[in-house]
Amino acid sequence: MMPPRDVTALMRREFASSKLCWTALLVLQVVAVATSIVSLEVGDRAAPFLASAGLVVPVLTALARSRAGAYQGRGEEVRKALLLADGWGHKVDLGLVLVRIAQSSLLPGWDTPPLGSYFNSTRPPGPRRVLHILQQSAFFTARHASTAFWLCAVAASIVGGGGMFMIWAAAQRETPFAHATDVGAALLAFAVGGEVLSVGLAFRRLAAVASSTVISCETLARETDPTPADLTLALSAYDCAVAQAPPIPSSIYAIERGRLERAWARYAGTR
Repeated sequence: MMPPRDVTALMRREFASSKLCWTALLVLQVVAVATSIVSLEVGDRAAPFLASAGLVVPVLTALARSRAGAYQGRGEEVRKALLLADGWGHKVDLGLVLVRIAQSSLLPGWDTPPLGSYFNSTRPPGPRRVLHILQQSAFFTARHASTAFWLCAVAASIVGGGGMFMIWAAAQRETPFAHATDVGAALLAFAVGGEVLSVGLAFRRLAAVASSTVISCETLARETDPTPADLTLALSAYDCAVAQAPPIPSSIYAIERGRLERAWARYAGTR
């Protein structure tokens, strides 16, 4: 058998590696925006650099996204195994995570750890404990994902607005669009804005599903005997949304976790 803390450490390593890949993707977008800005100042001399960025950045972005998805997928498999094991009161069998250990990242789990244990429900093992754990996870995810969405929306608006300004500035010159880089720089900025907006919309979908899951869990918790089918339906909807969205930045969790932990503790006390 594998101790829960070791399983949690394995999960955190995978999530940390996924976040590192997403950080690399963000750096690539910043490089693309910087290249666009510089090209406006330099003019046609920057055309080779702008063309290189337009070709290389999308390829590297796709690779970073692919690796991030692989790490996150493995982390999610371990998280679901840990949730079900904790909820039903079973120990996590080494066989469930043996392959994931062999494929796991060598990076440490550097992201912000939870306050206390990862799952801290006081319910006895069974369907109500599973519901309680799922509701707690969805409660935190709904708030964090909503914050991530608004941050992405603001960033996409700034970058998109910058692209529109580039077009306007090029049109105001004595010879409009005289440089070959004028339109290319704006298009690269729009591409970056679209990438950031796509990430933000994924967080928005996650926030909506997580909020719905919190309400569903509350409804099921009021039933006398929640059925496994009801639990499976609630779990699958939430798990699918989490799998389709990028990992929530650790900085958001670190900033919001104290307030949310206190709110959850008050709610759990009334239940």
